[in-house]
Amino acid sequence: MNKKVYLVLLSTLILALFFSGEGIYSQEKAIKEKQVRDFAQTSLEGYIKNVLTKENIGKFGFGSLDETKTARVGGPLPVRIIELKELKAYKSGASVNTLPADVDSTWFPVLAGNEVRAELRILRIGGKLTSGDFGRTIEAQRLAAVREKMPEILQSKQISEPNAVTILEVPELKAILLFVEAAQGEFLIPAMALPQRYELNNGEVYPADKVLSRLREFAEKIPEGLIR
Repeated sequence: MNKKVYLVLLSTLILALFFSGEGIYSQEKAIKEKQVRDFAQTSLEGYIKNVLTKENIGKFGFGSLDETKTARVGGPLPVRIIELKELKAYKSGASVNTLPADVDSTWFPVLAGNEVRAELRILRIGGKLTSGDFGRTIEAQRLAAVREKMPEILQSKQISEPNAVTILEVPELKAILLFVEAAQGEFLIPAMALPQRYELNNGEVYPADKVLSRLREFAEKIPEGLIR
């Protein structure tokens, strides 16, 4: 066989194997995501059946029990929960991904029609899925609103479509942000109550390092073990 033809065939075979493996990975990822989403929907139905009543539905964002009958989970986002001690140890200029975090939880908006009513968290503990928090109506609506505007926000700053979007939370600081990884770098978009305390604005995109360094300053003022 001609050496040139042999090399072409070998290259083609290598590429085919590579993309075949990529396809398997994508398929497995899609299956796992569907499993989590199906579990979330089942969990939501369980909450509605066993927790919601005519007296408490308002606390979960619903106007009536009839409205809960068609409730469903929307598009999920993974959650990174940053502990105060980890934030205090953050080094300026470092990637957000260098911060140890809980990445085994997923956030789902709970929808009635096209409106966000609450949120549902699904946790993965010991390899098994379990239902987490349900409710937090105001927080869910605020986060969903910023998420909806995110393409427009990024485009205004000439930031390309994200490679990944994650919710980043620092519970002790009551800080909730969207963490965006794009070709241009890492960015954070606040979606929290009282962002002004950190000299930030909800729905505005900031370099991730700038925000983390600012949050670290506030974290350093909080004694270990004290939660606000």
